[in-house]
Order: sequence, then structure tokens, then C-alpha cells
Amino acid sequence: MADKNYKNIISIPALPVPKMKGLGEMLFEQMPKYQQKIAHTDPKTGRTETYESMFQKTVRTSLAMISKGIKPNDVIAICSNATMDNFIPFYASFFIGAISANISAKLPPSDIKDLLTVVCPKMIFTTSEVANIVEDIVEKLKIDTKIVIFDETSKHLQFSEFLLPHLEENKFVPYKVTNLKDTAVIVFSSGSTGLPKAVCINHFGLTSQMHQAKFRSLLHSSTLLSHTQLSWVTGVVNSIDGILHGINHVICTNSKPLEIWHAIKAYQVTSLFLSTFHLLEMCKNGRPEGVDTSTLHFILYGGSSTTKEQHMHIKKCFPGTITFNALGQTEASGCVLTFDPTSEKDLELNRKNPNSVGRPVSAYSYKIVDLDTEKILGPNQEGELRVKSDFMMNGYYKADASNLWDTEGFLKMGDIAYYDEDECFFIVDRIKELLKYQTLHISPTKIELLLLKHPAVHSCSVIGIPHEIDGDHLMGIVVVKDSAVGTITGKELQQYIDDQVEDYQKLRAGVKFIKKLPLTVTNKVSRRETRRYVLEGKI
Repeated sequence: MADKNYKNIISIPALPVPKMKGLGEMLFEQMPKYQQKIAHTDPKTGRTETYESMFQKTVRTSLAMISKGIKPNDVIAICSNATMDNFIPFYASFFIGAISANISAKLPPSDIKDLLTVVCPKMIFTTSEVANIVEDIVEKLKIDTKIVIFDETSKHLQFSEFLLPHLEENKFVPYKVTNLKDTAVIVFSSGSTGLPKAVCINHFGLTSQMHQAKFRSLLHSSTLLSHTQLSWVTGVVNSIDGILHGINHVICTNSKPLEIWHAIKAYQVTSLFLSTFHLLEMCKNGRPEGVDTSTLHFILYGGSSTTKEQHMHIKKCFPGTITFNALGQTEASGCVLTFDPTSEKDLELNRKNPNSVGRPVSAYSYKIVDLDTEKILGPNQEGELRVKSDFMMNGYYKADASNLWDTEGFLKMGDIAYYDEDECFFIVDRIKELLKYQTLHISPTKIELLLLKHPAVHSCSVIGIPHEIDGDHLMGIVVVKDSAVGTITGKELQQYIDDQVEDYQKLRAGVKFIKKLPLTVTNKVSRRETRRYVLEGKI
């Protein structure tokens, strides 16, 4: 039982919000407000779509889905990479009260099969590129699923047919949600420590949470560039929030750094949402010559922490732009910690603590607990971060999630963290990724942060190599900067770390170089895959 030391529970009151409606009704009301404003832009083709066009397509797609038997609370799936087209059935699912379960097309076929097995969708929107995979999975699962192809097909339903004029489109009325705690969308968790779980996020959690982060008011009528897919909770939130604020959403379908730089310049982007990995890749070789970022007001990134040195390099690449980190979790319906760029105090604390993931946000409560005793800890004491809010998920689809909450109703985030006297939070590591040498726990993230301070290191991952007596022997897997290729050895980096750490934290398994670290579909470095590469002799 946790020590009820409530003085060390941080609670921030909720901000007032307008009367809530279901997402279908809300989006149905918001889209026509912006008419000829640009809603979506594809920088690869230059194609744009107005809110008026998007609204018409969404209504027509809604009617087509109904005509093909999709009913309220039926599950549909969108298995595609980010494109302008795949947002339409996503919005339509809210219009008709269906639940979309969005799956990244980048996943291995075996993972796609596992996820489809969980949700058994009545309809799948996908592309010809992965149609054979989806078709094979549906056949093996023996489920009655209609397959809709966004591009050309002669075998399945074609999405263009869903966009044809309909006699009832001017009379269409969106589905009215009577209980805002009903599931609105299923988002699969990141899968950084195992197979993704099907997270059920409700209407109340999504709509209310958007009104709590004060920085979202800065998005009104702005141009947002993001590289987040609908299979990520940030992609879900950004797409809905875009309609709420009349945003031109520049949909980045390609993660190549140079293309993102040019898109910022070409479309005068005002806000940028990227994973930490993508942002660091963009800044690897500095800002390209001739790229003007003067329109860019702020950058929000997340997925992992940055060192002070990395943050300063990012600031150098984006002079005059507010840059800040955030911590989000799918089970918590999105962002749970961030700095507020409308607050001078937060801006100062962000400059002071560039490796912090931010401060508490409205309508959330926080505590840090001891890993063994569950005693609630105070400032500057490391333990598990737990959060509580009315915006949490309903649970996992067809799976028990009761062990994620403690006896006081706090969600176990799985992060080892601490906060300082200013209530700035710092992530130390993931509990499941702790390594153990003999009887001592080791945080691989702490060793990674030391490696990142070396001027030759661009990115890295620290993993445990099994030892029959000691448990884990630490190994560093390193991507060196282009300028350092051939000038640094693994033994030098090993010695660099061993000279700074305690005996049990030394890199006993050495250092290996790799050209590119394996990532999860949410662009987090996958220690699990990195370790597998080493054990299979691929590195």
C-alpha cells in the first residue's frame, strides 16, 4: 500500500472548457466554418484541399460507409501511411459513430496480422502497395471485411467511388454520441517494449484534453507541419486539433530531413511537431543554406529526451524559434507534460532545463513512487511516474488493462523520472528497459546521455549482452557523425565511458558502430531490435 504522503502529489486544476459534444458533431460543425481555407497540403505533390472540399468528401464517404453496412460502434481500420486521402475515412468514422483502428503500413505483415486479429474490422482502407498483405490476412482470419483501396484496383472497392455525389449529402446529420466516455478511436501503443496494445480512447478524453494545453491557442489559423501518422496518438490529436483551429496541416509523407527543411520554407510553416529522432536527423548537418525559418514560431518534439548539447544545437539551427520537449502516452490520450510557450516562467525554465520534458498540465495529477515500496517521493527523488486524469483511456480492446492503474487510480506510466523544485520533470529511463549487472540496476539512458556528449557521437543505444554469471554486460551501439567517420574507435569510446562511471556501469561488452539504429514505427530507437541485431551477428 502506498504511503499517503499527499503533499508530494502535484495536481493542476482543469481549465474551463466549452460544452462538449461527440467528435462527429464537433467536426461536422467546425469544418464548414473555414470554407476556402486550406485544410491539408501534400508537400510532395503540391496538392492542397480546402475545408469545404474535405467536408464534402467526408460526408460522402460517411454515406457510402453506411450504405455498405457500417453501423455505430463497428470497427473500421485504416492501414496506410500518412496521405491526404486517409484522413477522410478517419473523419467519416466520427460522423457515423464508427470506431477507427489505425495501423501503420510500415509494420511487418506478422504484426499487422496480430493487430487485425484483435480488432477484426468490418472495413479496411488501404493502398495497393499493401493490399495483398491485407487480403491474405483477412482470408486467414476468416473475417467478413470489406477492403477499400485508396489508389487503383480492379479487385476491391475503390475509394474514389466513396467520393461520388450522393442524393442525401445535403441532408446528412452526424451521429449523436450520448455518452462521451464511449470509445471514439483505437490507437495502438508504441510497441517499444513489446507488441502494441489496442488502446481505446474516448470522446471526452480527446476533446477535453485539447483545451488544457495552453500552447494550442497559438495554432489558430497557422500552418502546421508534422510527421505523425494516424496510427500514433499525436497524429490523431493533431488532425482533430487542426480542424478545431482552422489549421493548414502540411502532411509530411517523407521523413528525409532535406525535404522537411524545404517544406518549412516553401509553405512558411509556423509550427512544427516532430519526433525527437526526426528533429535531430534534420539538425545533424545544420540548417541548409538558403532555408528561411523566420516564420517558424515554435517546435514541439517528443519521444525521448535531449541532452543540453543537443538542445543548444537545435536552437542554433532554428534561431528565434521556441523549441520544447513534451511527454505523451497513448493510454493517457496524448500529452501529459510540456512547457507552456505562452508563459514567461515556462519559457525561462525551458531555457534553464533543456533536457526536461516539461511541467504539469491542467487537469492532471502526478506522483513519483519508489519502485519497491510504492512510497510517494518528493523533489529530486527518482521513481516511477504515475498520472491521473479524467482523460484516460477506457482500457485495451479485448484485453485486461487493470494492472496499469494503482489503488489510487493513477496510471503507471512505466517511466523512471523525477521532478525538481520548479516542478520540471525529467525522464531517466523506462522501467522495462533497466539492465542489471549482478545485483545492481543500470539505466541505459544515463550511459547513452554520456555517450552523446562525445563530439564524435550522433546517436546511440546502450543494450545488455547476456552473461551467464553477471546478468547484463553493457554494450554501446553508436552512429558517429559524418565528420568523425574513421577518426574514432570503439575502444576509445569505451574508455571514454569507463573513465566516468562506476565499475558496474562500464561497457564490458565494448562499443560497436552502426550506420543507422533500428526504430519502432513511432520513431523511437528500439533497444529490443538493436539487441537482436547484435545477438544475430548483424552488427
